[in-house]
Parts: sequence; C-alpha cells; structure tokens
Amino acid sequence: MAGPPAVPTNPNNLLSLTTAIGSIVGGSAAGPLLAAATGASKKSKSLLKLLQYNGTDSVVTFLAKFTCMAEYLQWNESDKFHHLCASLKGAAGQVLWGIGPNANASTVVGLLWTRFGNEMQVEHFHAELRARRHKPGETLQMLYLDICKMVSLAHQLLASKLTMHVAKQ
Repeated sequence: MAGPPAVPTNPNNLLSLTTAIGSIVGGSAAGPLLAAATGASKKSKSLLKLLQYNGTDSVVTFLAKFTCMAEYLQWNESDKFHHLCASLKGAAGQVLWGIGPNANASTVVGLLWTRFGNEMQVEHFHAELRARRHKPGETLQMLYLDICKMVSLAHQLLASKLTMHVAKQ
C-alpha cells in the first residue's frame, strides 16, 4: 500500500497544493478546491467597497484609498469617474454640482483638492500643531499619533526623517 502523496514544500504553488490535498482526501478533489481557492480571490475583490467621503476627513487618505482600489480592481477611466462620484456625499458631493458633461475622474479629483486639499490649510495646521497639548486622560500613543499626523500635514514637503524629528521635539 502506497503512502499518501507528498505535500509540495512550496506554499506558493496553489495547483500542486490543491492536487495533493485532493489526493490525500481521496479522489480528484483538486478541481473544486482549486475553483474555491481562485473563486475566493475573485469574490473578495467584489466585496471591496470604496467608503463615502463627506469632506470632514483627510482628502489625502480618501484619494489614496481610491487610487489603490482603482489599481487593484483595474478600473478604466469611466469606472473611476462613476465610483468616485458615487462615493461623494455632503459638502464633498457639492463639487459635482459644477462639473460639465465632459468631466472625468481627474476633474473631480482636482475639485476635491481645491476644496479640501491640505495646501490651502498649511498655516492652519501649523497653528494647530503649536497649540497642541496633552489632554487629560489621553494616552501618550494617541498624543504621538495626533502630532505625527499634524506634522505631516503642516510640513508636507519635508522628508519623513526630518518630519519625525520635528514631531519628537
């Protein structure tokens, strides 16, 4: 009686792994296992959803997430435009009021940068950073993270090492 087939040592080889598991379980279960394994990645892609943006959070964070999702899901220009428009609400959604019929995702992103971008608010971030103090009941980690965020917003053009040095001061 032959022993069970050897399980491949390379975990990156999904086909070999599912074939080996199918042989161990008895039969040709590799087909359904492989379909389940590859179907799971397709299903997880369809479960991703771009969260709504209302203008109160960081536009940088929102646009970074938007760009990552657009790349990952391989959106074309039309997809980008429609997903972006659908994700805007409140004050951020008002930027859509003035767009023309030939607008695209770049147009909407430009309007978002103009209205909610950090470049116009650098002095505001400098003032917030100067006035920031440790609040009662606030952990040092929360204070540090808040100061790091403010430093990165107030000193956007500086290298990250210098930014972190300034934050520690």
